[in-house]
Amino acid sequence: MARGEKFMRIYLYLAPVALTTWIALLAMPTLSLASDPPPNIILILADDQGWTGTSAQMDPTIADSRSDYYQTPNLESLAAEGMRFSQAYAASPLCSPTRAAIQTGKSPSALQMTDVIGGVTPGSFRFNAFYQAWPLTAPLPLVNMPAEQVTIAERIKQENPLYTVAHFGKWHLSLGAPGTRDSQQGYEATGWGPDALSASENPKDIFRLTNHVISFMEDRVENNKPFFMQVSHFATHYPIEARPETIEKYMGLSPGQRHTDTEYAAMTEDLDTGIGQLLQRVEQLGISDNTYIIYTSDNGGKISSTTTDNSPLFSGKGGTWEGGVRVPMIVKGPGVEAGSVSDVPVISMDLFNTITELAGVTDPVSEDVEGASLVPLLDNNGQLPADMASLHRKYAPNGELFFYYPHYNTPVPQGTRTPTAAIRDGDFKLYLKFGENGQSDQIFLFNLSDNV
Repeated sequence: MARGEKFMRIYLYLAPVALTTWIALLAMPTLSLASDPPPNIILILADDQGWTGTSAQMDPTIADSRSDYYQTPNLESLAAEGMRFSQAYAASPLCSPTRAAIQTGKSPSALQMTDVIGGVTPGSFRFNAFYQAWPLTAPLPLVNMPAEQVTIAERIKQENPLYTVAHFGKWHLSLGAPGTRDSQQGYEATGWGPDALSASENPKDIFRLTNHVISFMEDRVENNKPFFMQVSHFATHYPIEARPETIEKYMGLSPGQRHTDTEYAAMTEDLDTGIGQLLQRVEQLGISDNTYIIYTSDNGGKISSTTTDNSPLFSGKGGTWEGGVRVPMIVKGPGVEAGSVSDVPVISMDLFNTITELAGVTDPVSEDVEGASLVPLLDNNGQLPADMASLHRKYAPNGELFFYYPHYNTPVPQGTRTPTAAIRDGDFKLYLKFGENGQSDQIFLFNLSDNV
């Protein structure tokens, strides 16, 4: 058979099949030809910023759920474009336990990481001051997050290796200087590079951190790679540092009734400015429509004569009263209704489930993960879907939240020195102050819907 005749017979045989195939493809939905790219996810974590520590009003029904002095216009814009969580909680009133809970979806108690990392080693100031010669014996927490704990980064990479996962800024989950770690814990980008900024141009490392984060993001977009990154700022933690020009601005403004400290206000606005630079670059890179941005804090504000005031919440950092654990939280991203508000109580552990689900991870979480995914709220204007009575968490099928801080702490106003625990169930909060010297525990019950 001649070669030409052979090709003609093959063509006559295949042509009807090819035509039928093309007709079928053209009739199929667009998504079957090219699936949507995975979303980018940015988690921004402030340090020691309380529920009232921004000018974004966290609860539309409570006027004082915003600062009467600090100005954070970028966070206000983020809240207007996304969803505010009016009843968001940190897993702990201190930073290290909350950071561990975010990374693993497990409570500080389950992780045995209930106090500040590095502060409980024998001979340290904290060990000598708060772990000896007290009426109650506090448990010694772990001083490093175990390497076998699965982090957000590791869970994402296990299912979708296309993602680049990065952590910039304060880590504080292992021994060493702040911002360092003993183990990568699954994160591919963690380092710091040189920066030409002077100390006055870069208070609290806000702007050096922002520059490195933006460089990382630009590289990932240029290479068409999805990313998850956690940006952990050192502000608004003590010591108070701010740019001279921002301090000068607040010296010319009238202080509020609750917030009055000029330098703390300036530090808060500097943090907001750094966040604004990041948000602006997201827009400029054209990835805003496919990027989730989550903003929250690791615990409530530290209250003293030189820092802030968490009113109308009671007390602050170091205690499980509302002022110590209720924090700002905002989420913006695809499908999230602009200007929406969720009043469903949520907690730091939920970010593990939420972020990994947003990244497309479908494998069931480990049985010891205690968080719940917030995706049903993000997809439903902040409300629980009709088929959900509550956010189901392990040990808390009805959406309860548990707080346990079994340690002594630096004496602060309003009595948070002794070990405490608390439970949030619906509108009710049960607070327990452990008894000392043979005295009974003190138990308080509050209805937060009557008085926050």
